[in-house]
Amino acid sequence: MRYEVLTRCQFIPRSWILDELIERVEKKHEREILPQIMKLALNPFQESWEWNAEEEERLCGDVPKYKGMLQCSCSS
Repeated sequence: MRYEVLTRCQFIPRSWILDELIERVEKKHEREILPQIMKLALNPFQESWEWNAEEEERLCGDVPKYKGMLQCSCSS
């Protein structure tokens, strides 16, 4: 059952996505992306979020090879 749920899930907030999100918001001041990412995170089983189809596909698709082993760190 758990496997079936994961295979239907379209969006999984992986570490490379979170790392990119932190960089875009903190360093590039692209705060407008936050509501869109929240839509994806709160509704991960939707087929589409009526946002930016290319960006949705990139964030929901395979992990880019150059970002495959990234890990978010906690700066406390």
